[in-house]
Amino acid sequence: MAAAIASFSPAGVKAMANTDAQSQISGEGALGLFGLWDWWNKTFTADQRTRVLEEYNPFFSDSAASPLTTGYPSFGSARYFLSSTAMWFNNPSGFEIALKFMDKAQSCPISSLSLIRYHFDCMERIRFYYRWRSELDGALQSAIEACKEQIGIAEDVARQFLLEDNYIPHHTGYEQLAIIYEKQKDFHSAIDLCVLGQSQGWANDFEKRLSRLRKKIASA
Repeated sequence: MAAAIASFSPAGVKAMANTDAQSQISGEGALGLFGLWDWWNKTFTADQRTRVLEEYNPFFSDSAASPLTTGYPSFGSARYFLSSTAMWFNNPSGFEIALKFMDKAQSCPISSLSLIRYHFDCMERIRFYYRWRSELDGALQSAIEACKEQIGIAEDVARQFLLEDNYIPHHTGYEQLAIIYEKQKDFHSAIDLCVLGQSQGWANDFEKRLSRLRKKIASA
């Protein structure tokens, strides 16, 4: 606990600043591994950098050291690191930080991701952009595009989940795009989505949505 508290103290922040300088030379941390130091220093304010280093703790470590600047964290790819960090700050007070990470993630090739990672990359984009659809120009369209991408690989991903886990989970893209179509009163497109997702074995409650959609068509 003492180590965790130290990361929020002036001494802890100073120590992290010193680690920043050392890591830029050594190439440690996610920023060093993925060559992101210049972007990091130019894109974020000093206060934003301090906040990220203090708060971002994906491995739930008690150490004051940040995986952005220290060690060799196993994020797999720059795109995964950036998008997952964006989701860590996906709240009103962290929006500006999250948007910078998410924007940078989109500049990294999808080809760096495995099929399952691509599935989750789509899910993070859906959740991020749909949340900010009223505040961010183009966010709704970005969410729709991410839904369609995730649906486009859904059959292969379902097969992969079955092979690896003997289970097919809930599918964000099918649910969110069906919600969007329903709000747009495009009930037939929403039904088509639900039928397709259901045929692939995803764990969404498709029957409940289908029943509601069919009632809306009947009463129109």
